[in-house]
Amino acid sequence: MDIFLLLLGMMLLTIAYAYIHQRYLSLLLAIEHKWMATTATIKTLTIRPVTRPKLFYESIEDYQSRVASNTYLQLIYEYRVHGRTYRNHRIDPTANDGEAPKELNKARFDILSAKETLDILYDPNDPSQSYMKQDFSLYRHLRWMVTGVYGIGMLLCLGGIVLKATGIF
Repeated sequence: MDIFLLLLGMMLLTIAYAYIHQRYLSLLLAIEHKWMATTATIKTLTIRPVTRPKLFYESIEDYQSRVASNTYLQLIYEYRVHGRTYRNHRIDPTANDGEAPKELNKARFDILSAKETLDILYDPNDPSQSYMKQDFSLYRHLRWMVTGVYGIGMLLCLGGIVLKATGIF
């Protein structure tokens, strides 16, 4: 009975993991293929310390580590679609938009500060929704690889448990 519950738990964990990653990857694909590209003018570009409060699931140590090792890239850009001007600050479609390790935000800041404009993607159905144009292909392929390796690992674990439970191995 214990092995059955372990197998069931591992299968449910694998299904949940795959579902979450598939949803995120489908969001990236929709942005890449369905959203329109345009050029935006950079209005504000600064790096500041993280000021977001502690998340309910974070320990104090994790929160302090996140605040110490991350910064927030504040980017405000303006663009025109069909004669109407929009202003946005979204960098990417993640919940912690703009919060990243200090080195990443410093690199982004150095690249963007040398420019007056940047390429963005906007939703043609709601032009107020936009993100900085990025190449998600490497990220998407890495996510698929990690998901595949995780799935193969889980299948090997499940196979080992079944073989052990049946007395074959």
